[in-house]
Amino acid sequence: MMETNEDCEEIRMQMCELLHIVVARVKHELVWTFVQPIVDNLRALLMDPFKNVQMEALEMTKTLTLKSTEVIYHYVELIGRALLPSISSRSSKLRIKGLEVMC
Repeated sequence: MMETNEDCEEIRMQMCELLHIVVARVKHELVWTFVQPIVDNLRALLMDPFKNVQMEALEMTKTLTLKSTEVIYHYVELIGRALLPSISSRSSKLRIKGLEVMC
């Protein structure tokens, strides 16, 4: 798994938003090519301590799973483990969003 070495929350948020735009706008064939690095980054962002980064990463997870369902099945266990911090969060918005993504 990749870890973000960036200390600044705003920069991590911008990285998450940029990756979300790439996942949302690129054809699903190209997403298949780069699914491993995308999932690695996604896992790191889902476990980020900053709540806004986690919310954006949850939205990106939803987009990724809807866009490339055939390939994402291979990474369900990894993504499911990364969703645990948001589901066990003290923030109700984060818990609800995490449960929506899982369903």
